[in-house]
Amino acid sequence: NSTIFNNTIMVYNSSNPSMTYSIGIKFPSASNYNNISFNNITGVLPGAITGMEEDYSYGNIITNNVITLSVVGTFRSGIWIEGFSNNPGSNITSNNITIISYGTEGFGIRDGQGRSDNRYTLNRVTVSGLGTTGIDIVSADNNFVTSNTITATGSTAYGIYLHSSIDNATVSSNTVTVNGQNAIGMYFSGINASAVSNNNITTESCGISRSPD
Repeated sequence: NSTIFNNTIMVYNSSNPSMTYSIGIKFPSASNYNNISFNNITGVLPGAITGMEEDYSYGNIITNNVITLSVVGTFRSGIWIEGFSNNPGSNITSNNITIISYGTEGFGIRDGQGRSDNRYTLNRVTVSGLGTTGIDIVSADNNFVTSNTITATGSTAYGIYLHSSIDNATVSSNTVTVNGQNAIGMYFSGINASAVSNNNITTESCGISRSPD
């Protein structure tokens, strides 16, 4: 385990969305139980950039980082997490993330691979652009999404999006503001035995939507 602390990282990448994307900080497989805190990651120009990527590592503390990116292409994220569901979770807390997307489907924080037992707390996330999402979780159980402040602006933007076979999630005490055509504060698809409570949502379209399992 290591401590990655108080670094300033300027990330350059081509504005061509077909180019290989750049990463500010990456935790590769078996790089576990690290403390990544108080780092500042900035995308210098709009490009194919991800701020941090937890790639099949686990048990990390990711806290008090500032990530500011302008991104192109699809599936670019401030913090991207993926890994095996049976590994210990990570704590993603008190980060300040701003994503301006010039492509589609940009994310503040995304679990794209079914990591369970993660805690997403006290993050401040601002995303804008077509189809952007503040916090997006796919096929992951026993996650806690609590006390985050999220602003999502753009057509079909989402504040919090949980989908594809999720059990025992807790989504509580979040403050979510969404703006744009068909924007949704919280969207749930395929979730079971989960608690959604004490959230504050401001929207011009839809506050909470839950599709059939």
